Amino acid sequence: MPDTADLLEEIAALKAMLIAADARDQRKDERIARLEKLVAAFKQAALGGGRRRAIWTSSNWRWKIWKRPWP
Repeated sequence: MPDTADLLEEIAALKAMLIAADARDQRKDERIARLEKLVAAFKQAALGGGRRRAIWTSSNWRWKIWKRPWP
């Protein structure tokens, strides 16, 4: 039968591994968020934001963003 002290040590080791895994997952999530922002900035720079033009609608003038025809 396992000793109680050994079980307590194993439980403490498992808790430490869980804490380390949670920290690693949080860093991965933060890295993914940063990469998503970089991709969005790259797309904005590469494809451009389009040109703003004033167009007449039935009620008043409005701004419309005209995108480039290619993706």
